Amino acid sequence: VVLAVAVAVYLQLQKPVYEGKITLQGLKAQVEVLYDDYGVPHIYAQSEDDAYFALGYVHAQDRLFQMEMLRRASGGRLAEVLGEDLIPVDKMFRTLRLNKFAREHAQKFMNGDTADFQRAAHAYQKGVNTYVREGKTPLEFTIIGIPKQEFAPEDIYLAVGFMSFGFAEGIRADPGLDMIRSEWGDAYLADLAVQTPSEAVRIKSYPGTGKTLNDSLIVSLHNALERLPIPLWQGSNGWVIAGDRTASGFPILANDTHIGFGQPAVWYEAHLEYPGFSFYGHHIAGIPFGLLGNNEFAGWGLTMFENDETDFFVETTNPANANEVKFQDGWEPIQTREEIIKVKGKPDVKLEVKTTRHGNIMNGLFDVPEAGNPVALSWILTSQTNEALQAIYQFNHFSPFNDIQQAVARFSAPGLNVMYADRAGNIAWWAVAKLPIRPAHVQPKFFLDGSSGKDEYQGFYDFSKNPQA
Repeated sequence: VVLAVAVAVYLQLQKPVYEGKITLQGLKAQVEVLYDDYGVPHIYAQSEDDAYFALGYVHAQDRLFQMEMLRRASGGRLAEVLGEDLIPVDKMFRTLRLNKFAREHAQKFMNGDTADFQRAAHAYQKGVNTYVREGKTPLEFTIIGIPKQEFAPEDIYLAVGFMSFGFAEGIRADPGLDMIRSEWGDAYLADLAVQTPSEAVRIKSYPGTGKTLNDSLIVSLHNALERLPIPLWQGSNGWVIAGDRTASGFPILANDTHIGFGQPAVWYEAHLEYPGFSFYGHHIAGIPFGLLGNNEFAGWGLTMFENDETDFFVETTNPANANEVKFQDGWEPIQTREEIIKVKGKPDVKLEVKTTRHGNIMNGLFDVPEAGNPVALSWILTSQTNEALQAIYQFNHFSPFNDIQQAVARFSAPGLNVMYADRAGNIAWWAVAKLPIRPAHVQPKFFLDGSSGKDEYQGFYDFSKNPQA
């Protein structure tokens, strides 16, 4: 009985603080946080910096372990705290080079505080780190023995990268489709409609207002994802109706972002108010701004665009030099970097990640002595500049209709459908992504030829060409 009482008391003490007063260094004025019956924080501040500082603090109080798992998964650092079973997951994400993507974008976009989105993001992370230093240690950290560590700007981009990975269906689909074609022939692909059928209805755009390389890659990706301790972000649907079709005379927008179930939930609802700003929205662990929600002028929702933003290129190795691959009439060096994966209770694991002009070579994901020619993954996320953070900030803070159009045009990856409605009666839908122009003969669902130069991208479409209405 004494033990049961002690455990009950201990667990109660670990719960987040939902009432009372606390004094925090870093706030410029008093901030009020009111939790409703559903545990949603309503934050009232006198400035933008204080509002985002408070959001970071309460987000960490409620979801610090989720934030920790997300950044470790995306950065390839799970085995460090969860043991050798997670090495395949770390190898996968290191090979996808999300850690490199995060470092480079944090250096490029978060190295200052002159832009509004930078100041808000830094304030959010100051709030998160204040909780890391001064708040309670969540129970999961104690059970697993994970040290609390402060967050850095690159962790924001690790979250962006993880979201993009969940949406990049081609990474999982293309190896399977290519294997079916190579082993069983095109007849087996007929029912899958890999080629768009000639009779397919096209959505109108209104611009006005094991044994083989494929086997090993498929199995390795599947096995790694099976061990992932957090759900991937997939799915969703939504619609928006104009005011002339509603009883109220105003538009109606509905959005169901049916992401895989997780405990805690993937989304974190929060409401922010400060002079000149009011926003209610849904946040991802570690990302300062709400990906969907509404301000006083408009509401918007998101679904997966399901655009094909990944391509696998089969490289041809130089018989005289295994560190070179062919491109057109010459040979190009393979770039190599070494990744050190720390493993709890075990020696470090060294991973050699190789890169060609097309992207990272995926053969390193698995241990197959004769894995055939190198296969490099070209991914819009890691090959193009990513301004998702700036775009999401604009989503939260815009008011004129033109502002949201400028914001959606900034997305390169992940591909999203954005549904929109506002009080002025405007409704809209945009398919947002950076879409490559591929040669007419290319079917990007299959592996492409990396040596001839004939399958290369011919540039990117201007955003005005994206499907939209």
